[in-house]
Amino acid sequence: ASLVLGCRHRPDWVDRNLWMVNLVRASYKSSDHPTREMSHAITAAYTKEITVPTQSHNPNSLYPQYTNYSHAIEVAAGSRLLFISGLNGYRADGQTMPESFEAQGNLIWGYMGDILLAANMPYANLISVRTYLAHPMYDEPNMALRKKYLGEHQPTLTVICSQLLLPTWKLEVEAIAAD
Repeated sequence: ASLVLGCRHRPDWVDRNLWMVNLVRASYKSSDHPTREMSHAITAAYTKEITVPTQSHNPNSLYPQYTNYSHAIEVAAGSRLLFISGLNGYRADGQTMPESFEAQGNLIWGYMGDILLAANMPYANLISVRTYLAHPMYDEPNMALRKKYLGEHQPTLTVICSQLLLPTWKLEVEAIAAD
């Protein structure tokens, strides 16, 4: 990522991303929205190309960074910020939830991708992710999910182990994205 000060124009990648989304939407005549798989494919295609107006700060005087992690991220003035509320693993019906941690996590990260796409942002625009785990035993599968969806991207991260609202919830994830 690079620091872009005072940038008020839309970068070229935004136009390419919007063009791709509109192209896919036009190809689905029965729906105004691309399928989740297609939307994530589009997001993944732009993850490595995007320059987000941020700067990571990882001083050598601190302990080493964890996987997919930055100690701090500075967001440039004039950036657009997206605050994503805590997402849980309910299926689209809002009533049922898979039992496994991995299934709930995949739903949550899929929902996050949908929200980011609605804001014309890929996962690479995430600058901060806070995850609430129902038990410390979920730390390793949580890191695997993060790696699956973020690749080498390194937002700031906080993982908190606590009792969640319902005993069926294995995790909840909230995030902030910038563009």
